[in-house]
Amino acid sequence: MQVHRFPRQTTPYALDLTPACDVNGQTVVSGIAHWSQGSRSPEQGMRCSAEHEFIYLVRGRLTVETPAGLQQVQAGDLVTFSPSVLHSAVALEDSDVYFVLINPLSEAAKAAQGEANRGTQ
Repeated sequence: MQVHRFPRQTTPYALDLTPACDVNGQTVVSGIAHWSQGSRSPEQGMRCSAEHEFIYLVRGRLTVETPAGLQQVQAGDLVTFSPSVLHSAVALEDSDVYFVLINPLSEAAKAAQGEANRGTQ
């Protein structure tokens, strides 16, 4: 067993990750995101963080945007993005999110994705 303690939020958007681990050949990362009301992630455009992403909203409300449209989610909702769906979110109130990323994208892939987002805005 490993216990991970994260510091409390000190910025409008704070992201705390566990170390990556291997589960049956898949890389898995989990963590907590703390959002202040009005915070947006990413700051511009949309992104995909992993091949598969699971988000459990512990507290608060978010508006999540995907290419398919907008959806409001609230505490107790579980949101899945598979496979590799671009998305963004805005906190409608202070919110805490627990997430699991399966096969997170590399930093190079995220940078390329950011360039693609800038080209479509």
